[in-house]
Amino acid sequence: VDCDDYEAGSNRFGSGWQRRVVAFFEKQIPRVAQAVTTNTQFMREKLISWGCLAHRINYLSNGVDPVRFRLPNSSEVSAVREKLGIRNIQVVAYLGSLSLPSHPVDILVEAFKILHEQLPTTGLLLIGGGEDVDNLMGHVKRLGLSQDVIFTGRVPPEKMPLYYRLADVTVDPVLDDEAARGRSPLKMFESWIMGVPFITAAVGERVGLAGEPPACLMFHPAGDARALAASLLCVLNSSELAVTLQLRGLEQVKDFTW
Repeated sequence: VDCDDYEAGSNRFGSGWQRRVVAFFEKQIPRVAQAVTTNTQFMREKLISWGCLAHRINYLSNGVDPVRFRLPNSSEVSAVREKLGIRNIQVVAYLGSLSLPSHPVDILVEAFKILHEQLPTTGLLLIGGGEDVDNLMGHVKRLGLSQDVIFTGRVPPEKMPLYYRLADVTVDPVLDDEAARGRSPLKMFESWIMGVPFITAAVGERVGLAGEPPACLMFHPAGDARALAASLLCVLNSSELAVTLQLRGLEQVKDFTW
């Protein structure tokens, strides 16, 4: 059985009975399985505390497929930039599910508002779909950012490398809660292998995965829009820092390929 998230610790359940049912299966099935895999040390410790035998648990980090994630043709990148109207701006991007219980993208939108006031020649790309697209669009409109935030919708998996290369920096916005500590972000490895500076918070597995010196910039405290905006400003204002993060990411990701 694979335990790749702390499901009962997430915020996506509307009632206590739903959480209890999920928690029952999440705790009981690994105890009787012959082998268990998990992609965070946080979940490994959770599983042990639930009675799963340690020798049956296999820690297996997330990773990235270097065959799939290859640098796209520069003319393709330019064509998409033209189509989206992002030719002469610096681009902040989020690639993933637009589902607020798991991914607090609203924090990124608020951080971008602060950033945009200081760097008007910036744009935010929200790449992906999910149940909170309409909520986020409303949030963007209320903040007066409709002209500066682009929702691309879902993109085909084979096009993901192309969309990564549109970005000057990508972000994994995160809260410091058990759901986040139980998650290992694919965004981290994908950004690294595509040579794009990456920003997240020092929550759970992210710290150890980033290496030393870290291959990404970590805003603190987690969930703080102003701290995230300050980190974005640091990367976008310093080509030297951006290059440093690119090189560290390319080196770090060598240990996390399939």
